[in-house]
Amino acid sequence: MLPDFVYSGIPIKTSADTPDRPLTSRRLPAVLWLALVSLALVLSLRQFDAFQLGAYRDDSLYVLLAQSLVSSDAYGLINGPGAAGRVAFPFGFPLLLAPLAALFPDRPTLLRLVPLAATLVNAGLLFWGWRWFSRRSQWWGLAVSALYLLAPFVLEHSRQVMSEPVFLMFSLLGFMLTEQMARRQEKRGHAFWLGAVLAFIPFTRTVGVVFVGAILAYLLYRRGLDIWPQLALAAGTAAAVVALVVAVTPVRAADLLPLDYFHRSDAAVITAGAALPDPTPAVASKSRLARLVQDYLIDGGQQHLGEDLRDAVLPFGGGSREQALGLRLGLPNLPHLIGYLTFILLVLGWGRWLRQEGLSVFNFAGILYFGAMFLWVWEGPRLLYPIQPQLEFGMLLGIEAVLAGLGALLPLTLRRRQVAITAVVILLAGISLVKNLSASNSRDHTGDLRERTTWITAHTPPNAVIMTELPEVDYLYSGRKTVAYPFWDQALSADGLAAYLAQSGADYVLVVPEMVWLDEFTPTISDEMEPILPLLDELAARGRIIPEYVDETGFLTVYRVNRQKAGQP
Repeated sequence: MLPDFVYSGIPIKTSADTPDRPLTSRRLPAVLWLALVSLALVLSLRQFDAFQLGAYRDDSLYVLLAQSLVSSDAYGLINGPGAAGRVAFPFGFPLLLAPLAALFPDRPTLLRLVPLAATLVNAGLLFWGWRWFSRRSQWWGLAVSALYLLAPFVLEHSRQVMSEPVFLMFSLLGFMLTEQMARRQEKRGHAFWLGAVLAFIPFTRTVGVVFVGAILAYLLYRRGLDIWPQLALAAGTAAAVVALVVAVTPVRAADLLPLDYFHRSDAAVITAGAALPDPTPAVASKSRLARLVQDYLIDGGQQHLGEDLRDAVLPFGGGSREQALGLRLGLPNLPHLIGYLTFILLVLGWGRWLRQEGLSVFNFAGILYFGAMFLWVWEGPRLLYPIQPQLEFGMLLGIEAVLAGLGALLPLTLRRRQVAITAVVILLAGISLVKNLSASNSRDHTGDLRERTTWITAHTPPNAVIMTELPEVDYLYSGRKTVAYPFWDQALSADGLAAYLAQSGADYVLVVPEMVWLDEFTPTISDEMEPILPLLDELAARGRIIPEYVDETGFLTVYRVNRQKAGQP
């Protein structure tokens, strides 16, 4: 017997509601969910080392921040020889990583266990707590949990030291507690728990302020002003949690405000003083306002609606083969066309959701988040991770809406619509499974990051300082303090570089291939390094730096700084 998969507006049926229903049929969703979680765990652990630490860049920063909470007197990047460097990343995720960082200081890859655990918790919240997210039956919760858990980019994040799974975990907990309060089903101490979760939502990822705003606005909408005492208690609890973190950890009050974000060019629409991203020739001559509209709304809309949304909900398409198919069919924009059709499907589904179930904190937060993302320059499905469950649910409801519309033209009974949507879920989950089984190793795309510092590790003293293009990544693999190249100095000369070497305390200079994700790794030098190489050659000719090692490809070179000539021109 098929599940009641497409009934709309019907609450979950519990055993108390349906005493005559066989116990096995009530347990079937739970059994399927356990099998799903077991499968996802096997898939994640099967290639747990496939994604190298540092291949995402941000993951290396999170490891350093966790280590700073354990071994430093300041929260920040501890790879350099001086004080810990400031970073915009908040403390929430590193704080959860810190226990493993303390227990296994020499095995930073084990920190991946935290995102993996959070991913499994998220699947549990979506299934077991589904009645707080939707009035549809628990079969829908199973479907959304399956599409979330088996999504290739979700399983990829379960093997990376990235904050997305943990951020979603706190967000889902916040939504559940909020909905319970909105329905007047809270219990004693509810406001304290909500306050603790509200503290970690924005301090796991700064964009969490959008979810906090959605939660507060929704509670006021549902409960009115009588909710103020509980909101005040929750706010006080959140403030106490943050104050406790500042009191007992190296996190300082100054670390709570992510001011560095507002100096980045990809946030230019938020702050008037920031530099705009490099414009395309078509918009270079336009006014600042016109460029903002072009960059964030027009170009951003094409990217997010035409590519990113489909990548978040569909485990297939968008590649070169689809592009080639479009050319054969006379549709060169076929990938974008499918992306826009996916967006329309999501709009239909979200409209059906709002019409049948009304406003909930789950759908309201998803709308606000997606709108807020247009204030940032980004691409890819990663930044849609926090609303991926809502997107999957909206897509299924959109398919249901299309089937309901076709029902007026075709003999589509309710049972047939149930079969169709069930088949879609199974098909998408199956495609995700196949794609996860064939997932590639990051070493095939970036090279082996450990090889960047193999010679350094074997032939330099432990207290050596290395100047490198990726200081955080190379610190993790070499165990040596690192400093960055002065890429910010556009007028850098050989003398300026020599002065920087002396000032930074660098003992060695590392030249390695660019760390960039390619279809097939081919060693190349980055655009930033190109103007540096002639300066290094000039310093080598002067004897200021001495070549110590050159690998067989010629792309990896290690120079030793000649301290005897440090003060000579």
